[in-house]
Amino acid sequence: MKGNDIGEKLSQNLKIHRKMQGLTQRTLAKVSGVGLCTIRDIEQQNAYPKVATLMRLASVLYCSVEDLIDEEKSEKAKWKIEYSGIRQRSTEIG
Repeated sequence: MKGNDIGEKLSQNLKIHRKMQGLTQRTLAKVSGVGLCTIRDIEQQNAYPKVATLMRLASVLYCSVEDLIDEEKSEKAKWKIEYSGIRQRSTEIG
């Protein structure tokens, strides 16, 4: 299944949004009701979830289904994570 653009974007975006919320795969599975194996498979591009699954994940991650599959929104989310990491390190230093 690897190599599919949508699957790749979904995999990256799910990881990004999960990390933005400070959640592990296990915690995301618990709070969303989506199986841990399913979340792992999505992040490894080994599964394509149903829309209902995407909606449950998006709800817990405070984003839209579009945020999970859209590349442009993925780049913005990545930037937010990088920026918050830089900000956090600068406060620890200063």
